[in-house]
Amino acid sequence: WDFKQTERGDIVWRFTLSQVDWLKDNKHIPKDF
Repeated sequence: WDFKQTERGDIVWRFTLSQVDWLKDNKHIPKDF
């Protein structure tokens, strides 16, 4: 997909909140991401 390198936060919204929580729980992304 396309995303802007300068907007790191933009990638978070590609996931649902439940997916983000799963990623955090499984240490794929930092808790404070």
